[in-house]
Amino acid sequence: VRWHALQARVTNDPGGGGQALLINEQNISRLKEAQGELMRAREELEDRVRARTAELSAAATTLERGRSFVDAILDTVASMVVVVDGEGRIVRVNRAAVELSGYAERALVGEELTTLLPAAGQPVLDGSAEGCETTLVKASGEQRLLSLTPAPLPGDGPQHLIVTGVDITEQRELQLRLQMSDRLVTLGTLAAGVAHDINNPLAFARTNLELLGEELQAAAPDDLLG
Repeated sequence: VRWHALQARVTNDPGGGGQALLINEQNISRLKEAQGELMRAREELEDRVRARTAELSAAATTLERGRSFVDAILDTVASMVVVVDGEGRIVRVNRAAVELSGYAERALVGEELTTLLPAAGQPVLDGSAEGCETTLVKASGEQRLLSLTPAPLPGDGPQHLIVTGVDITEQRELQLRLQMSDRLVTLGTLAAGVAHDINNPLAFARTNLELLGEELQAAAPDDLLG
C-alpha cells in the first residue's frame, strides 16, 4: 500500500493562456508507516504500564496483608516487643509495649530507645547487654522490673534490632517473699533446736529432784534424825 499526499492550487498560466491547475504529489508512505509504528509502540507501552500498575497494586496489597499479619502476631505476644533502627530510634512497638509503658504508640515511634529505657537502652544498642534486667518507668511514674533480650533482625536491608522485655516484677517479689519465708523457717528450726538443747538439762534436773523428793518421803523419821 502506498500513501500519497496531493495538493492542488489554481495559478495563472505565464504564457497568457489563462489559468492552470497546479497539482503537487508527495509520497508519504514512510510517514504513515512511522505513524503506525508509533501508534503500536504507544499502545504496547500503555499495556505495559497497565500490567506494571496491576503488579504494583497486587504487591502493595500483599505487602499490606503481610504487615497486618505481622502486626497481629506481635499484638498477640504478651511480652513487650520494640523494633529499633540502626540509629537507635524506635520504629515499631506492639500492643504489650504500649500497655506496659503507658505511652501511646505515636509517642514511642520515632523516639530513641534510651528515652524508654534510660539505664539499659545504650548497652542494648552497643550489644553489651545480651540479657539484662532493667527498670521501666511508666507514664504514670510506676516502676516495673523488666528482663530484656535483644536480637538483630535478619535480612539484607537496613540493620534493625528487636528488643523483647518480660515484666518480672511480680516474679521477683514472689522470689523475695519465698526467700523471706525460707529464712523464717530456718530461724524457727534454729530456735527449736536451741530450745531443745536448753530443755534437756532442765528436764534431767527436774527428774532427779523428783526422785530425791520421793526417797526423802519414803525414809523413816528415825533415819532422818539418826
